[in-house]
Amino acid sequence: MHLRCAGIKPETLSTDDYFLAREDPRHPRDKDGNLNFETLLAVDVDKLNADLQKLFTGTPVDTPIFNFVIGAPEPYKTRRKQLAPGGMLIMEGIFCLNPALTAQVDDASKFNVFIAPLSPLTLMDGSTAREDYVRLIRRISRDYLHRGNSALHTLKKYASVREGELENIYPFAGEAEVVYNSSLLYEMNVLKRTVGPMLHAITKAEAGALYGLAAQMLTFLENFEEVADSAVPNTSVLMEFIGKSIFE
Repeated sequence: MHLRCAGIKPETLSTDDYFLAREDPRHPRDKDGNLNFETLLAVDVDKLNADLQKLFTGTPVDTPIFNFVIGAPEPYKTRRKQLAPGGMLIMEGIFCLNPALTAQVDDASKFNVFIAPLSPLTLMDGSTAREDYVRLIRRISRDYLHRGNSALHTLKKYASVREGELENIYPFAGEAEVVYNSSLLYEMNVLKRTVGPMLHAITKAEAGALYGLAAQMLTFLENFEEVADSAVPNTSVLMEFIGKSIFE
């Protein structure tokens, strides 16, 4: 919106849409043989760069739409994108700060922004809100509302997600020209309405060793009173995590 007010016509691009299909033999797997979405190798980097080259010459591009429910790009649906003269492309995704993602794009054409929730909250026991807990609560809600995944499914991915963050995201934070804190003081209050019941529904029999993690998340959420999501502005970053993304 600010770019438009400045007379610049932006176009958006989500790198999530360039994930390889789960059935693609090129898709990487972790040490346990499970599909690994937390590495750049899970992205079709060649296709992404080819599309970027076309966009920067003003050529229209039909970009894929990755469907996380079926685990593959939509078979008969794409998004038509084209950069206006003097326009700007806003790319979003967890690998965007990794230079290897956009290796065919001149570095002088990039402006890197690192966005992460850096919570300033002090909890009732005097501790600070753990940022990885904030991200996990966000992810549980987003994965359920946007991808049809249960809370337990997301908890099962927690270890690999944390490993992926430490290996593939935070090492590239130094590439950013700007760091933006996306934490909101009331976001746990809002997300509790969705995530709390999902965590309560997890049984020890089905969760096994992960039952303790689910209990920790519930204890964390006890620090917050519930707030209706109707109080959230429709331009808020929180929309991405309550199933009402303004970019869809």
